[in-house]
Amino acid sequence: MVPRHVTSPLQLLLSEFPAVALLGARQVGKTTLARHLVGLHPEAHYLDLERPSHRVRLDEPELYLSAHAQELVVLDEVQRVPDLFPTLRSLIDEDRSPGPLPAVGLGHPQAEPRLPLRSPRPR
Repeated sequence: MVPRHVTSPLQLLLSEFPAVALLGARQVGKTTLARHLVGLHPEAHYLDLERPSHRVRLDEPELYLSAHAQELVVLDEVQRVPDLFPTLRSLIDEDRSPGPLPAVGLGHPQAEPRLPLRSPRPR
């Protein structure tokens, strides 16, 4: 992997906020960076939401994400499952403490569903 200067700031953001979105144009290395991050956290879970075998794990998203509440969960191509955003918002609002849950969301900005964005506030 090409060394990325954003790895340390990304880890800092994960320690300060309950969720982090990694957005960027296609083919700029978002997935590569996320997989590298998963490699740094042995308890992490990586879900590529374009893969049916990964998407099925979120058939009951509240149960899955709550079961991994103390672990890093990476949701690649999260914009492919727009129905997931209300559950993510609810879980984040329920426990705004910094830490690895619920997710690093990866997506292409133009493909994102149009949702109101709120700035996360540290606790």
